[in-house]
Amino acid sequence: MDRSQVQKIASHVAASYVSRELDRVWLDRLMTTKLGQKLKALSQTEQRAFELIAYLSSAYVVHSNPDPTALRSFLNGVLSDIPPELAKRMMSENDPPDPKTALLLLEHLNDSELGTISEAETEENNPSSDISLAVKLRKKIEISRKNMIQNRQVIGRPK
Repeated sequence: MDRSQVQKIASHVAASYVSRELDRVWLDRLMTTKLGQKLKALSQTEQRAFELIAYLSSAYVVHSNPDPTALRSFLNGVLSDIPPELAKRMMSENDPPDPKTALLLLEHLNDSELGTISEAETEENNPSSDISLAVKLRKKIEISRKNMIQNRQVIGRPK
């Protein structure tokens, strides 16, 4: 493998990491801004036209150079991922469930499923961050999980 191929492989891996972060954090944040709200408020026809233009623009940028440099490969990897993720968020009609619905859903989980909810690492392990809404929700879910398990034991339902 020559140096150019190694650089392109490394740029692809780096683009994958950047795309994941864009998907996980930045595109979600974008949808909470005025621009994101305007995109969600577009009619279905306007959203589909925006989506098509985004795909065509991305395809042009990604495929305009048949032998890209490592930097261009990195940008191509990131740019090819943004339009479908943005379109997914723009066209999504699914809002997060309200707390009552979330608790009703939790009631129908078995104990082993309930036990795994709070095992994910949270931001509270990071002393420099403020306690986010997600951390507060995880704490409430953990308290609800413990209460449900105790209530099941009181009424004689097996664990």
